[in-house]
Amino acid sequence: MKQGTGHSLHLKQGNKHSLHLKQGTEHSLHMKQGNEHSLHMKQGNEHSLHLKQGNEHSLHMKQGNEHSLHLKQGNEHSLHMKQGNEHSLHLKQGNEHSLHMKQGNEHSLHLKQGNEHSLHMKQGNEHSLHLKQGNEHSLHMKQGNEHSLHLKQGNEHSLHMKQGNEHSLHLKQGNEHSLKLKQGNEHSLNLKQGNEHSLHPKQGNKHSLNLKQGNEHSLHLKQGNKHSLHLKQGTEHSLHIKQGNEHSHTLNKVTSTAYT
Repeated sequence: MKQGTGHSLHLKQGNKHSLHLKQGTEHSLHMKQGNEHSLHMKQGNEHSLHLKQGNEHSLHMKQGNEHSLHLKQGNEHSLHMKQGNEHSLHLKQGNEHSLHMKQGNEHSLHLKQGNEHSLHMKQGNEHSLHLKQGNEHSLHMKQGNEHSLHLKQGNEHSLHMKQGNEHSLHLKQGNEHSLKLKQGNEHSLNLKQGNEHSLHPKQGNKHSLNLKQGNEHSLHLKQGNKHSLHLKQGTEHSLHIKQGNEHSHTLNKVTSTAYT
């Protein structure tokens, strides 16, 4: 719980949180129901099962990081450069990209995409609003009868965990994407070479075709940026899930007491 409090400092952003507060008002109406408590405790046990699946999910995330190490092979880099999706990754390279600004009219088109990229980052902040609710949930955990009502929301949470599994597939692709960016830094060094660089403008026309694909790719980046925020918060979230598992043991004890 102390970790949740520290985490909430990072989560003070966004407008979607007010919608969840309205649900909180409806939640208080459910608080008045006494006899249904034992039924909700049964749902609580199902909720703890979803938390166990959450822990397995975090293990797959660790495997994703190991996967990114395998993508750092140099020879594969030249093949990836030909793909439009990798082109958007090169836009993330700030300082190296400014060197290319001096070269050609086609290069200025990449800057425009860079501005669109910063807009996608703002959407990532909306994701942090959902984590605020997690901290409020931990406060409700201290309350006895009210706690069972929050477990209803836990069932809705388990639905998000299912979406999280689909999300992890995108994260694996995200790891491959980040590796290509590292290779992009090596690519910028090649551009700094003078005589060899003059050969590249001939390839610039082919590059403009990739830019068209890059625009379509930027739509996917909107989702990708939201996704990358989930990954960062996912690590912190896995810590909360471990606490959730300990909490589910307490719920099992409360359930057995309720039936007796």
